[in-house]
Amino acid sequence: MQVKKFLVKTIEEGWIKVYKELGENPVILSVKELNGQFEIVAAKSISIDTLLTNEEKIQHKKLFGKFINFLGGIGVGKTTTLAKIAALLKFEKKKNVAVLTLDLYKVGAVETVRNLCNLMQIPCIPVKDTNELDKLKPSLTDYEHVLIDYPSNLLEVPEALEIFSKFQDSKKVENLLIIAADKKESVINKEIEAFSIFDIDSVVITKADQISKDELYQMVKSLPYKVSFICDGYQIPNDLKEPQAILKSYEVANA
Repeated sequence: MQVKKFLVKTIEEGWIKVYKELGENPVILSVKELNGQFEIVAAKSISIDTLLTNEEKIQHKKLFGKFINFLGGIGVGKTTTLAKIAALLKFEKKKNVAVLTLDLYKVGAVETVRNLCNLMQIPCIPVKDTNELDKLKPSLTDYEHVLIDYPSNLLEVPEALEIFSKFQDSKKVENLLIIAADKKESVINKEIEAFSIFDIDSVVITKADQISKDELYQMVKSLPYKVSFICDGYQIPNDLKEPQAILKSYEVANA
């Protein structure tokens, strides 16, 4: 994506420059007032064909980790996404799967993930701190994948951060950042910045059915990470889609 920054005295002057240099339908990424001037960050709109053939934005190597960490902000659909991937691994890929939940602070969070796991006959184990994890670790050797649900306020929960650090010592760890497509761009950017310290392997986009295909294309292209899955609904695991498949479906549906 061609991104440019414009520093102008007035918004009107900025719009003229943006349209002149980036053409029709530019994507306005941000507008800020700085010391009496305006900073406009904009991008040239991308074509469908350009995005669909751009392999660098698609994460092909995924679900490789023995330990798969699910990270994300409030209300992004993190637990539902974990359940979708757990179902994919167990029922389609025939893997032996367990779930650890560290989200012990949100009311009803443990019950929600436990109920989903019970439906799939997947063990769900709450873990409070590293002492509990150390006692549990020997029993995890039998599982091919251990999916770990972290609290949204991970940075504010020292016990959960310590557990995360323990898993980072393993070469078999994979960090997934869950992002909701229906959130404001400013909120998405803050979440990406906050979780970027965790060495993200790829992004899962949720709630893609809440935005237009054009917005989805722009979102995929602008993310600083590769995209491993896109979710366009709440059915488990049917609404967990490969990026290529769902982007193509948007193109066909809106042709």
